[in-house]
Amino acid sequence: MYILRMIVMGFASSIHEKNYYEKLYSEVMSVMSSFKYVDVINEIYTGVPSISLDKYDLIIAVHLTGGTSGLVYKTVTPYNKPVLLIANDKHNSLASALSVRARLLDKGYRVKLIYYNDKNELLEKFTYFYRAIMAADLLRNMRVLEVSNGDKPSNDVIFFEKFIGFNVIHVNYDELMNVSKSMSETDYLELVKHISDYIDLSGIDSSYLKELISLYYGLRKLVVENRANTVSIDCFPLVIRYHVTPCLAVAMLNNDGIPTACENDYYSLLILSLSLSLTGYPGWIANPSGARRDYLRFAHCTIAPLIGHNCYLMPHFETGYPYAVVCNMRHKRGVFARLNKKLEKLVVIKAKIIESGHLEPGYCRTQSIVDMGPYSADLFVEEAVGNHHVFIPWVKGLDKMLKYVAWWMNWLVEEKN
Repeated sequence: MYILRMIVMGFASSIHEKNYYEKLYSEVMSVMSSFKYVDVINEIYTGVPSISLDKYDLIIAVHLTGGTSGLVYKTVTPYNKPVLLIANDKHNSLASALSVRARLLDKGYRVKLIYYNDKNELLEKFTYFYRAIMAADLLRNMRVLEVSNGDKPSNDVIFFEKFIGFNVIHVNYDELMNVSKSMSETDYLELVKHISDYIDLSGIDSSYLKELISLYYGLRKLVVENRANTVSIDCFPLVIRYHVTPCLAVAMLNNDGIPTACENDYYSLLILSLSLSLTGYPGWIANPSGARRDYLRFAHCTIAPLIGHNCYLMPHFETGYPYAVVCNMRHKRGVFARLNKKLEKLVVIKAKIIESGHLEPGYCRTQSIVDMGPYSADLFVEEAVGNHHVFIPWVKGLDKMLKYVAWWMNWLVEEKN
């Protein structure tokens, strides 16, 4: 697996006091050297460096003083690589960073700028940036276990392999079912105990439960055997063919830290992966399902119980087959995110959860009533770029991290509220 590499280089003008910028850079180095895969160069450059930057994916240029815009420009322009500029609030550092940013953007370079006042602020802002870039880079290193009908991957695979770069390992339903049948009684009891830590299984038909858990077992085993780290399953043909749903398996795989998308939705799979990387919590794929009191309703049957509470099972909504997952939402704030079909735009909508759980019978089993502030339900319906949206639980800096992810992936960010 290829790991993204970054280099940090300090730049200063020789007309400034050496003791000043050396002390400043030592503080910068103490922050940056704590991050893995970040190479911090000890030398402070007052002239154009002679070292090669070919092996790095991102150049981080620290403007310690003013008078450094030309140095940085001459250093980075031989390389067609993204650039992060870091500036502080003294000695015209910011002025130089703004100057070179304008020049680089004019030449078509991808550039971001972090401005800080003290060491703690630098640590906080760079942490957001670093987590976002590493999360985005994980997308191209995804190994997706696709479970679908037939002997070939879905048509979407070529598109996503081209634009994102991840690998897809295809298995069909027969392979999944054969592996699922190898579950032993010991395996079954261990998984029952594991699931029971999160979901109330009381009153559930034991024969149906065993079928569901065998699917969960089979998917887990196939993930390990194929060295996969994410799963996409085309679930409706499987439900129709076998009269059992993979909803519990999808919910628990997400719970186990394996981003898993139902309905073979690779768009949502990308955001499920980002949710886990950026927040430490699984995301939740949900269908927009109309409005209630000017609030939007989202609903789906596969919520990971880690982001819920009071979870239980009930029949699947569309088919009545066993079983779907019902939870009350644990997180009251978050965003709903969606990529457009061409993978050019990331739509982000901040949301407050007003009410959740199995609220009404005519919808998928876990439902949430969502306040999107001034962004009305009617406007959402008019502008939505697709069906599934992924709920990402709120953590501090999430909005900033999503913007950095989009920058790295060359996505336009469209914030709706």
